[in-house]
Amino acid sequence: MIYKLCILKGILTMIWGEVAFLLGKTTLSAILFISVTTYFCCLALCNNQYLSFARQAYMITFILAISIATSAIGKAGSVEYMLMFSMALPFLLFSYRREKSQVIVYSGASVLLRFLLYFTDFTHFVDIPLNISTLYL
Repeated sequence: MIYKLCILKGILTMIWGEVAFLLGKTTLSAILFISVTTYFCCLALCNNQYLSFARQAYMITFILAISIATSAIGKAGSVEYMLMFSMALPFLLFSYRREKSQVIVYSGASVLLRFLLYFTDFTHFVDIPLNISTLYL
């Protein structure tokens, strides 16, 4: 299943990276193209029988790419609803009996990033101006 997900997500992310580039969001498109590279590396890992590492790399990339894309696009883009899918995806990819900790960690990371997006009002995660004078007290 991870093999097919890597192919599907790699192609979809490549399309969204091109759309972001055409819209002038060069930072977002660069991040999405890095994600595409990671998805295809996970695909190669699946072929070389490193399935456990491929699943973990896929989940980390998937969750971070969605969170960064949502942060860059904003609430109007409705990309954050993909985080709901990423909350349930670990239950499909990992065995709940043998890999319960991974299910909890990846689902929890999706929930945590969803709350961070909500509390930052879907703006960039680091959007606070730094006042240099307060640093040297």
